[in-house]
Amino acid sequence: MRQESISIPEFMSHVLTSPSPLCHAHQVAFYKTSNCAVPTVLDAMYAHKTGRSQLELWVCEKNLHATLTCEALATEVARARELLQMSSREVSLEYLEGWDLHAIMQPVLEETPVLEMVLDAVLEKKYNSDHLLRMRKANDLPVQFKDLTVSALLHAQTCFASKIQHALGLFAWSTGASRHLIEVQARAHLTPSFTTIQNTLHELAEDAVQRAVHAVDTLPHAFAYDNINLSHSLFIEQRLDSPAKVQSGSFCVIYELYGAHFEHMKIEPMQRRLQNSTDLVLDDIIPSRESVSALTQQFIVRILSTLATYSEDFNYLTKCPELQYTQRRPLPTSHRTKFHPLRATTIEEASVDVNIRLQEDAYLLRANDVSAWNRRDVIQLAMGLFHVTMNLIWAILHIHYGASNQQLGGLNYFFVVMEKARLGNDKPDYHSLLAALTQIFDGLVLNAWRQECGFETLKKFAASKPTSDDLHKAALRVLRKYMSAPGSTGKEPAGDTVFENTCLLLRDLRYAMELVQAIQDGDFGRVEDMYPDLARIFRGAGCNNYASEIVHWIHNVKKVWTPEFANIMRDNSLVNIDGKFMAIDLNIEHLIGVLKVCPTT
Repeated sequence: MRQESISIPEFMSHVLTSPSPLCHAHQVAFYKTSNCAVPTVLDAMYAHKTGRSQLELWVCEKNLHATLTCEALATEVARARELLQMSSREVSLEYLEGWDLHAIMQPVLEETPVLEMVLDAVLEKKYNSDHLLRMRKANDLPVQFKDLTVSALLHAQTCFASKIQHALGLFAWSTGASRHLIEVQARAHLTPSFTTIQNTLHELAEDAVQRAVHAVDTLPHAFAYDNINLSHSLFIEQRLDSPAKVQSGSFCVIYELYGAHFEHMKIEPMQRRLQNSTDLVLDDIIPSRESVSALTQQFIVRILSTLATYSEDFNYLTKCPELQYTQRRPLPTSHRTKFHPLRATTIEEASVDVNIRLQEDAYLLRANDVSAWNRRDVIQLAMGLFHVTMNLIWAILHIHYGASNQQLGGLNYFFVVMEKARLGNDKPDYHSLLAALTQIFDGLVLNAWRQECGFETLKKFAASKPTSDDLHKAALRVLRKYMSAPGSTGKEPAGDTVFENTCLLLRDLRYAMELVQAIQDGDFGRVEDMYPDLARIFRGAGCNNYASEIVHWIHNVKKVWTPEFANIMRDNSLVNIDGKFMAIDLNIEHLIGVLKVCPTT
């Protein structure tokens, strides 16, 4: 039977006098009349003050809000949990490398708008879609909480919806979380159980080893390893049947080489060159004019960068093209080094025999390469620049420490002034020592600028608007007067021991500062320009091993290696793992640091 048509005002008058807003005789909640539709009517009711209160009262009496919300949530969750399904056997290295909380949860939240609205109400956040997206990109904490809460709710409904939990569990394990803490997180549905994580780790380890095997079989590669010491117990007394208090061993990493081709890595041509090579002469070790010019430019830029860093009036120098580093052999900043860790072994690389055992343990697949392998012809050695830098600053510390803290110009005096007396040990912490030496170097360079700028203050010097040529000449004066051996210019004050000691200290520190900067810039050419001088510094400090290693490198580059293979060695002495260049041996130190905090059971 066709219902009678009414207007909205008439409907509102009936609603406000009716005990139940939707039980009106016209049944407008289920029919579309000729004058108005149900949504339009409900909107009008909700906009009316009295109608809104009666509508809310009726909804609460019937408990419709909870019923409808639960039905909507059940439908959403059943649809969304399929997006998070993942078993422990499906966890792969590719999944971990590309894991992103917001990227995984965004389609899930799109499928659960009611649940997201409920969480927004709990968090008292009202997001529109554009603002929500911006907050997610900014890693807003409420948004992260929402993502984790939804993933935990879906995991509580079914343990198969664990695409988020697997990565969080592995992260908790890798950062040293105890088994009890992981089990608590599993009860909260934030991670899988500890047993599941252990099983996943075994699968991932095998996957990583297979990646390394594939790289060794199919790609030119580098082999790097370092010793590792793992503490198993803090107790002084050990039982006979218990693990050793400290377990020593080695950790190996396979690196895929940048710019390498198999035809450039054949050992036979290099063996012939080695057999026909002659000894190095002085001309082979003396740096070329091009290297000296480039190295001088490096020092000048460093002196100017110190001025720009600590004097705001010279900030413009950082963008001045005439005062930038001369690139020698830089790696592209877009390059990312691929590497494959192997399982740690209990073979400790502490002697020649043990090094041979370690290499055979890692390269068991190369058993057919008998003669060349036994002679280790297939392995060409290169220095780790992190260890070169570390031993260089230790050598500088040993040479310039000074007899006492009263000897001006010695490092001992500066350490006392800076309250860093602990750096006086034989081999102090690398990062602490480098930071202190950088402060000392920058302070002395700034003082040299004040002496050579020709003005009372650096501010007045900046106000004079010096040209880039003026700054270049002033920096060259600082280099020659304050960073050269006393007596080399003939203009030093006679008998000024403090000045002489300071000049000698700055002369050696400039190499350490530039070595660190060149590594950070990914320019091995600038590093190689310093090799002849670094060999002399190491030899003068009594570090004969590193002096010999540098000379060995020069001999290989000039006498043994083919030009193509020499470039491969140059381009792979530095790596770029996550957007920052570092020495190849520093990366393995970071990996060992991670291993030390990982539980062994």
